[in-house]
Amino acid sequence: MKKRLLRRILVLLVLLLTFATPAIPMASASPTSTPSLYPPSSLVSLTHNCPNTGIMVPETFNPLNYSYILTVASWVSRVTITPVSLDPVAMIYVNGQYNPSGQTSQEFDMTNNPQAVTIMVTTGSETSVYTVFLQRRPSEARTRVSIGYLKNFYQSGGKWYAKLDLVTVTYGDGYTNYTSSYTNETTALYNHAIATNCIFYTGSQNNPTRYREPNSFLSHITLNGSEMFRVIYLEDEIVALIPYDIH
Repeated sequence: MKKRLLRRILVLLVLLLTFATPAIPMASASPTSTPSLYPPSSLVSLTHNCPNTGIMVPETFNPLNYSYILTVASWVSRVTITPVSLDPVAMIYVNGQYNPSGQTSQEFDMTNNPQAVTIMVTTGSETSVYTVFLQRRPSEARTRVSIGYLKNFYQSGGKWYAKLDLVTVTYGDGYTNYTSSYTNETTALYNHAIATNCIFYTGSQNNPTRYREPNSFLSHITLNGSEMFRVIYLEDEIVALIPYDIH
């Protein structure tokens, strides 16, 4: 009888010790931040407004590469850049002018002479300087064709200009699939000079109406970006605007 009572007392003591002892949490390592591969004063992105004609070398932006060459078509008149800093509070200056991260810079008027654009990024304690060399590519003495939405058609200084939003067209197989698709990831507006002997068309390719006078053409078009045209250039001037039929 005494042995049985003793066993019960021992069991009760074990249970009391088990539930009365506070749980000891397992040791865990404190989180550590992964150090950045780049200095705090780095850019993580540098883009421009000439996706259709701009060629940047090196082609892929690298925060540790501080020098780039951007060439554009001979008819591009203005270039802007958009820098994005690694540190959101870093100060960015483009050619000495303050430029918030992720916002478009001032416009750079293009001529036939190269020019350098400097982008200074500073956090107060560290500073990085990037340089983009801008250059027009030589004009090609041949006819070329583009496709774009007509956004404006105007006269300035006695010369007519067309403002076009250029797009990339992908065609179907040409036999059973005649559909076309259009891509324009970023709005790229360019002003193009109109040649004195330019020929203008409205309507459709099957039923076109031809104009030789810019004012007559202007009175028969809609300048809201809904009309797409084939644009034929000779050198740096438009020599024909032809409606693009959407299949």
